[in-house]
Amino acid sequence: MSIYLRIAAIGVLVFGVRQATAQAFQKLYTNPSGTFFIPEEIYGDTAQGYFVTGAIQGDHPKTFVTKTSHTGQLVWNKTYTSADAESYFPTGLAIRTTSDNGLIISSLKEKNTFITGGMLLKTSAAGEMQWSKYAPCLWQNSKVCTDEGHIYYASEGKGTRKVYVGKISNGGQVLWERWLEAGEMDFYTVESLVRCSNGDIMLSLLVSKIENGTLIGPEQTILFRIDAGGTVQQVAFFPVVHLAALSPLPGGRIAFRCSASDVTWTGMGVMDEQFNWLWFKKSRCGYTAFLPNIIGQELAVSSDGSRLSGIFYTTGGEKIALTFDADGNLMQREVYFSGQFAEQASGAPSKGYVRASGIRSDAFAITCSDTDGTAYDDCFFPYSCGLQLRDTLLHSETIDWLSAPTTCLQEDFATTTDYPLTITDFCVDPGPVHAGFTMSDTLICTGTAINFKRQAGIQEPVFGASEWTFEGGIPARATGASVENVRFNQPGSYLVRHVFTVAGCQDSSFTLITVLTPPVLDLGADTTLCPGDTIQLQAGTQPSTTYLWNTGDNSATATVHSPGLFAVTVTQAGGCSATDAIDIRFLSAADVSLGPDTILCPDASIRLTAPETAAGQSLIWSTGAGGTSLEVSAPGLYALQLNTAQCSFSDTIVVQASDCAECKVYAPNVFAPESAATGHLFQLFPGCPFLAGYWRIYDRWGSLLFESKDLNTGWDGRLNGKPAPPGVYLYDAEIQLAPVQRPVEWRKVNGSVLLVR
Repeated sequence: MSIYLRIAAIGVLVFGVRQATAQAFQKLYTNPSGTFFIPEEIYGDTAQGYFVTGAIQGDHPKTFVTKTSHTGQLVWNKTYTSADAESYFPTGLAIRTTSDNGLIISSLKEKNTFITGGMLLKTSAAGEMQWSKYAPCLWQNSKVCTDEGHIYYASEGKGTRKVYVGKISNGGQVLWERWLEAGEMDFYTVESLVRCSNGDIMLSLLVSKIENGTLIGPEQTILFRIDAGGTVQQVAFFPVVHLAALSPLPGGRIAFRCSASDVTWTGMGVMDEQFNWLWFKKSRCGYTAFLPNIIGQELAVSSDGSRLSGIFYTTGGEKIALTFDADGNLMQREVYFSGQFAEQASGAPSKGYVRASGIRSDAFAITCSDTDGTAYDDCFFPYSCGLQLRDTLLHSETIDWLSAPTTCLQEDFATTTDYPLTITDFCVDPGPVHAGFTMSDTLICTGTAINFKRQAGIQEPVFGASEWTFEGGIPARATGASVENVRFNQPGSYLVRHVFTVAGCQDSSFTLITVLTPPVLDLGADTTLCPGDTIQLQAGTQPSTTYLWNTGDNSATATVHSPGLFAVTVTQAGGCSATDAIDIRFLSAADVSLGPDTILCPDASIRLTAPETAAGQSLIWSTGAGGTSLEVSAPGLYALQLNTAQCSFSDTIVVQASDCAECKVYAPNVFAPESAATGHLFQLFPGCPFLAGYWRIYDRWGSLLFESKDLNTGWDGRLNGKPAPPGVYLYDAEIQLAPVQRPVEWRKVNGSVLLVR
């Protein structure tokens, strides 16, 4: 996106500005503080200029109103908030001029992020507060309209399945208030409120059924026509959504926007004041609807009533403006760009229209057409592709309704503050409309990820919608301006396709991705050699391949005659590589070392163990046994021999007898759990420190009754929580002990104990 900035100025409060003749412009209004700044509605007044209301977010959110001349110059900008320091007005929702040259703005009142009710703010022509009304019974969306001396206000009820409508004088006197409801609808959204030529007002409601917080049916539309005294004159139900953006036309007609409940189309048309449809144009963009999820329903009627301009949102963020005459003939179409934020539109002098766009979070733009309705040439594509229009008529259905008086509005107090804005001329160039794209590589190895990015647009945000297809890739499809980490797990050549769509205009781009098989590399299992041996490692014989060993060598083979870890990386033409490593070890006498001579206590055994490095080798003990350990229960000379085809090593150890009196294991031969004389627990008592092991209790038939790895945990003479019967019980143990000034030894102990009760 290219942004052209031409003139910069700081907006200040200006009184008595002489209005210039309307002309095409596009200007950016920036909040200097950088806080969230988004428009909610724009209203064009032929005599005064343009008014925008919306939100300035921050530590204390505010409603703002910006007034500009017909050439986009700032007249004044103000913020409004509650006189109660703990409450605030988070955003302006709707704005209209009043017959006394003032303004009426609908807003919300919040406290601690919770909506407490609706707000009406009445100002002078200079934006100064005249009065404010608080409506604690209201919530969320609201709309306003005016006539000669009065204000009409509609909003959703708070905590009730009803809609509020009220009439207030310009001076702030509440004339009447009504609750409205229709059918068995659970949820209402106020979408439009306009005054008809005969003095009635027309109210558009988006309605739906909700069960347990879930939408259980399609969203549809109900229209109310109410006279100036608050009496309902007509109610009609339409099986479409967003029959909204109502705007009066000369001769008592009403222009509108609406969409299908299944979002397969959207469009605009004209009906009379009795809800009879005079014409309607369904609009699609070739193979797909303009937008499956329509954000807003913008419609602008030029001040002379001769042109209707509707704005449609497409999937890529671009906007399409269609202009019809009052009889439904398509006059022009154009594409322009303003980001993903919602758009608002209103009429401009003569045949023109004006729109406000939330370009970014700290700024919005106002765009105005020429007085003949033609677009601001430098900021638009001239047309959209594949536009389809179809004449359609829909008929209303009857629906039950109720109306009842209510009292809701009450006096409130609001404050206003001047707020500076920075103004610049503004234009968006979306860049070339083609499907060209870049990728991080075109020649990759299996299992490797690759990234893709479209080239359309010069800077972000890039407009238009992208659809990607990756043959053989994971994922196989994707959307978005860029796609990361597309993985190809099988070798071969694969087609990548990118389709770029802007306002129905499509372009496609293709390329081939070559996925190579990585080299096969296997240096074999880790190996143990005899002293003086050598081994030759082979990394491969593939052509156009490079080799790099961790020794620095770059040949395909390596001759090893010393121990260590040897690794090699093999790289093929195209960049695919593989790495493998092997651990080479050489045998020595240390692999059979049995350590110093040791002793053996009576009725005990010790375990002789070879070093861990001997694992996997052929080991023979002097007793004829094999393996890495030998259980010894008699004194003597013991030897261990390691044999291979090329070398052998051996070591001996002397095991001497010793009385080991200080390290005997004692156990009572009689155990009476209920007697303090013998102790309540049966335990083993070693004469030297206990390190590890276990001990167990059996009955005379060999059934295990008790087991523990802690000699301090004794047997209480019970079995499954019940006293065991008297008799002889057997025990055994294998424990590791630490005699004083002797090696640690394993001791096997067994015996019997008489249980008496």
